[in-house]
Amino acid sequence: MSGGTSGGTVASAVGIVSSLSTNELLELRSNANYAVPEAEASNMSTSIAMTFDQDFQAWQGPHPMETPNTRIVHRTKWLLGYGTDFSYSEGMRCSSYAAALAVTAGMSAMAVSMWLPPSRWLVQSAIPPGSGPSDEAIKSGHFNIEIIGASHPDDNGVQHKARAIVKGVQDPGYGESSKMISESAICLALDRAKFATPGATGSLKTLIGGVATTASSMGMLLVNRLRAAGMTFDTAGFTFAVGGRNKAKLEAVLARAASRSGVTSITPPIIIADSDDQDSLDKMVAQARVVLTTVGPYAKYGWKLVDACVRIRTDYVDLTGEPHFVRGVAEKYHEQAVKNDVLIVPSCGFDSIPADIGAFLIANHFASKGFKTSSIKYSLTSIWGSFSGGTIATISEHIRSQPISELRAASNNANYAVPESGVVVRPKSVILEYDKDFGAWQSLNPAETGDTRIVRRSDWLLGYGPDFTYSEGLRCSNYLFAVGCCVGLAVAFSLLFFPPTRWLIQKIVPPGTGPSDKTIKSGHFTVELVGYSAFDDNGVQHKARAIVKGVQDPGYGETAKMISESAICLALDRAKFATPGATGSLKTLTGGAATTASSMGMLLVNRLRAAGMTFDTAGFTFALGGRNKAKLEAVLARAASRSGVTSITPPIIIADSDDQDSLDKMVAQARVVLTTVGPYAKYGWKLVDACVRIRTDYVDLTGEPHFVRGVAEKYHEQAVKNDVLIVPSCGFDSIPADIGAFLIANHFASKGFKTSSIKYSLVAISTGISGGTIASGAELIKALPLSELRALNSNANYLTPESGVVVRPKSVILEYDKDFGAWQSLNPAETGDTRIVRRSDWLLGYGPDFTYSEGLRCSNYLFAVGCCVGLAVAFSLLFFPPTRWLIQKIVPPGTGPSDKTIKSGHFTVELVGYSAFDDNGVQHKARAIVKGVRDAFYGETAKMISESAICLALDRAKFATPGATGSFKTPTGGVVPPAAAMGMLLVNRLRAAGMTLDVADL
Repeated sequence: MSGGTSGGTVASAVGIVSSLSTNELLELRSNANYAVPEAEASNMSTSIAMTFDQDFQAWQGPHPMETPNTRIVHRTKWLLGYGTDFSYSEGMRCSSYAAALAVTAGMSAMAVSMWLPPSRWLVQSAIPPGSGPSDEAIKSGHFNIEIIGASHPDDNGVQHKARAIVKGVQDPGYGESSKMISESAICLALDRAKFATPGATGSLKTLIGGVATTASSMGMLLVNRLRAAGMTFDTAGFTFAVGGRNKAKLEAVLARAASRSGVTSITPPIIIADSDDQDSLDKMVAQARVVLTTVGPYAKYGWKLVDACVRIRTDYVDLTGEPHFVRGVAEKYHEQAVKNDVLIVPSCGFDSIPADIGAFLIANHFASKGFKTSSIKYSLTSIWGSFSGGTIATISEHIRSQPISELRAASNNANYAVPESGVVVRPKSVILEYDKDFGAWQSLNPAETGDTRIVRRSDWLLGYGPDFTYSEGLRCSNYLFAVGCCVGLAVAFSLLFFPPTRWLIQKIVPPGTGPSDKTIKSGHFTVELVGYSAFDDNGVQHKARAIVKGVQDPGYGETAKMISESAICLALDRAKFATPGATGSLKTLTGGAATTASSMGMLLVNRLRAAGMTFDTAGFTFALGGRNKAKLEAVLARAASRSGVTSITPPIIIADSDDQDSLDKMVAQARVVLTTVGPYAKYGWKLVDACVRIRTDYVDLTGEPHFVRGVAEKYHEQAVKNDVLIVPSCGFDSIPADIGAFLIANHFASKGFKTSSIKYSLVAISTGISGGTIASGAELIKALPLSELRALNSNANYLTPESGVVVRPKSVILEYDKDFGAWQSLNPAETGDTRIVRRSDWLLGYGPDFTYSEGLRCSNYLFAVGCCVGLAVAFSLLFFPPTRWLIQKIVPPGTGPSDKTIKSGHFTVELVGYSAFDDNGVQHKARAIVKGVRDAFYGETAKMISESAICLALDRAKFATPGATGSFKTPTGGVVPPAAAMGMLLVNRLRAAGMTLDVADL
């Protein structure tokens, strides 16, 4: 620890000593439960005077913060229930016995000086309140804490042990303390809605009210914030140990790893254990959360280790590609592993994560839309790597040790790794065929047997779909190459089948040999998978594609990554497994002989993505649809030119807004349809109809209230029933208004308040004129009879026909607003925005008698009058057919601002909201700011609708997680505005895309 002395801390210590009686001070010092008066039971404090600690392997002296820290920890224990007879102690690590003696003497002298009034006065005079370290001392300060814990003995009499590290990189009492209290406050302010989500704060059920502690209230949510702020909170660093028979060889492995990593040394604990010595394995396993083993062949060396993990309840991962070992483990241990809530996860490398997780991505995608999966095909598109002696040894052992009958059983039964099913399924093996989905010849993939059996086990555990099929192939450039691959693989397997040639191959490539570092780094692989859903209620079969890529040798570089991330996922993310949607749309296991997909799902996908691998189902859901292929290609060419890339070549789908059959075919291929084809009242109906029927989510840019009302009247109930989201107005009309109002209402709801009113002010805007916007406005006026225009203008609930309630809008024409401190005039987007916000209120329930209004901020009264007159003239010109025709000729649909204007544009919106009166008669006030840094109708609108579509495509599985979209329960189907559909998930995406969306109390 390095830091300065704080006068405030000294004053606090003096205040404790001077204000408490001797008996109270003795009670404070002797009772670890002093801060738990509710417990009504004292707990003898386990204070450290001076001792040598075997766990820390160092002398410890007394810690000056031991008294308050211990009492806080004991209160947390009382609130969370750490364990019966729990004890906690603190010490200050010392370099030697003499140093510990000096620390003990110094602490004793400090205690005496605080006790006696004269010396107490002298200390306070020397270090008065308000004094503290310099900025330089604050920046150069730091601290490092190590904590070791022991569990109660488990059912097998084994006591488990864990270690945690906490580090700060500034003065502990100033730099890091300011960080810790600030993040604690921010956590309470922003994360409150997540507290009730199972697992969000950790495995222990934290409080949502009471006199708590940081751990018992915020738990892992605060840990994550402090980590993001630069502090270290680590329990993983010290769960890493290396185990094996030979200490010298293990040390040599660590030395090589250090050399390759560019560090001086890597010195984890070394545990001596032998795959044939059950007692040594039991002792090793008892010290771990997860065992990662690369000791193969597993059928020869793996059984006793699996046995230990199942009994001692330690999760397990391996690299096996041996189907008979996976089958045997499932037969022998699955039921017991389920009972013990322990995960035995084989095949966590190139065998078989690309296949297993790739297939899972497609099945999970279909499940998120309510569909079962019918079939998935895998194509190994490209691969570059080297042979592994270990892999050859494993294949050789598999052939040598298994009778011909067992090898035939493995080859002829796709359910070979699912012995519990009792069903034999003929595998759909690819030998030599042309595949239309991949547009290429495919030959036999050498990993097909192992991969297929793992994927089939995932299907059996997760339930991809009835009569599900899976097949694999090796992509070939032409027919002759495919024939050559088939012949080559047949020869290779034949050579391994006969003992003399098998012995020779193992001599040439013995176990332990592998590629050079250069080869590992230059290796790569790409896998493409295509899947089909079962037919839906409308007789439509949906199609999806996934891509899995690695950027190093598949058997070494990427396999090391895959198995490591699998182990880390089990070690660190276990608490999230029970959170609905965390692992995906399919319910994964928390115990059993599982697979990577059926245990970790999306949690592992996210870790592997972060580690540099590609797992993508989104890249191939992007396609471009329209009537004219040449025009679509021209659009893509312009997009490529603006993006600075050579080309953008997504699939092009020909579809016509007036041709229902073409729209149905297009919609059936998508998760989300994003349409910019307006006016929507003219061109949008058949597309919405297709999306509702086929259950494909939909987003648009409409600013046409009559279209939204019609869609709500006609499709809302069916969309709710089909669990499909029809989300209109995802651009400047009306995300700033809708999401801005949501931010305030959500803020109030997180504190338990209803919302009474929200006001919107368009503070600043710089934008070009859009021909499409003018066309939509003109179509609205032309298409609606005067009576309907009056109904639209006079009813704030116009977009909530289901409510049956007419609410007079609170329109701003010309007024001075005290909250904004400025004159406001009519905002031209007010009619559409207000009706969208009112629909969100109707769906989410912002508050009874909720009101919403909009205005255009003006610099003075005369400017406000000018705006009102200008807008009245503009609307009048659009109202009369001759002038409407002329305006549309001057600014026809398709025209818009230049690239320069788009880039230089911007907008700022400010909203102020009031809560309903609380139980104490207090009305709370909050402010939200929404900003965009490009043209509102082009640059930022493109961002808003794109992120809305991406949110629906990628975040759908999170919608059901309590708190994920905010403090309100958002619908998962219906005709729903952006705020009511996606809430905070969309807010977070828009923030990441460069927009400002902030809310704070006033």
